[in-house]
Amino acid sequence: MSVVNQYNLFLDTKYRNSGSNTSPTFFLQDPIVLSNPNNYFKASIINADIPFSFKTLASPNNVLKLGLVIPQHSVDVSSNITLTEGNYSITNLLDELTTQITAWVNANKGTLNQVPTYNFQYDRNTGKAILNIIPPGGSHDFTLTIYNSLSDILVEMWGFTYQAETVLSYNTSGVITSSNYISPNHVNVSPITALYIRSTSLHQLSNNQERLVEQQFTISDILAKIPVNTYYNTWLLYDGNFSVSINNNHIEEITLYLTTNTYTPINLSGIHWRLTIQITEIETEATSMLRENEKKKYENMIQQKQALIEQLNQIRDDLSKKTD
Repeated sequence: MSVVNQYNLFLDTKYRNSGSNTSPTFFLQDPIVLSNPNNYFKASIINADIPFSFKTLASPNNVLKLGLVIPQHSVDVSSNITLTEGNYSITNLLDELTTQITAWVNANKGTLNQVPTYNFQYDRNTGKAILNIIPPGGSHDFTLTIYNSLSDILVEMWGFTYQAETVLSYNTSGVITSSNYISPNHVNVSPITALYIRSTSLHQLSNNQERLVEQQFTISDILAKIPVNTYYNTWLLYDGNFSVSINNNHIEEITLYLTTNTYTPINLSGIHWRLTIQITEIETEATSMLRENEKKKYENMIQQKQALIEQLNQIRDDLSKKTD
């Protein structure tokens, strides 16, 4: 294989033609077209400068569904709470969870006057979270369900999985009947280990597969993986050599989007980012051999033509001598 043509695109999302800061589209002034339909393009991110201005807990992954049942007060309700976006320690995150749950229960408790308190703790020895509930007294049943299965990314931050719901409950005697209230896994308030630069306009081949945000394999649209290895409010600087084959035969626009552990574009809080995309036209070995064969055929034809011209010149010279 050999490189036929190479194009370098230096892009700043500030000067995008359309789209958003984290999902920009750039229209090329001169479309990039294969010089030979038997060739193909490769795309690679040469470098990128991306601000670490995004939150590790952000929309839409900050929504949690709750359910509340208090039979003696005719309460049977379920709805969502939204945790405040931010970058949290585990203790701060559990405090935020406590604040939002307390406010939601108070808004949905009906005529119940005695509400429970919550003692959500982080066990440093085990690395797990413990969601304790403290009954207030009174003769009533209380069941608060956290629907982990609907917020699999969020609940993993305090060590839970989507495979089982968490039930915080007690009965009329004040006996705690909670289940799945100790996280089975270690907490992880820094779930974002990398950013992914993706493209919906550069179409990859089916041999590039991913299973990062879904439970099945799909054709990947990832152009580069950017490690998050610095601190908040700094820059992620990337220099790479990863490339992917694409099946575009012409490129008129470049559409990109930045993600973390879902397909949802991240929020960079208005700060622009820059990157360099290199598009390379590759000639396959078969095409190269075919071109060389065609070249040899052409050279042979030129040689044959020259030989015929020489023969004709010789015949002309012989005839000229005879007439003299």
